[in-house]
Amino acid sequence: MVETGYLYPAPNSVFDMHYSIRTDAHYFAARDNSTLEIVTNDRQRTTRAMKLTNVFFYTEFTHDTLRRVRDGRPPIADLADNAAAVALIEAAYAMSPLGG
Repeated sequence: MVETGYLYPAPNSVFDMHYSIRTDAHYFAARDNSTLEIVTNDRQRTTRAMKLTNVFFYTEFTHDTLRRVRDGRPPIADLADNAAAVALIEAAYAMSPLGG
């Protein structure tokens, strides 16, 4: 199951992100915006520091967008790309035991 949402605008660069992924051998969980916890089936725990939000890419994304507008080039992604991404997510939900 995938859930996402923005309930209200947060202060600049303040995010609350949590996710988890289960495989046959591992459980991965992001507990904050910089730490990934990995637990094996035999309960061994490790953590890794990682950039878990996209806030680090906002500056480059903004600069790229402005360069493209200035140069008369199309955006890196458009509404058709967005529709394709949503279709992929919906197809994944339909394949899930909880979806469909």
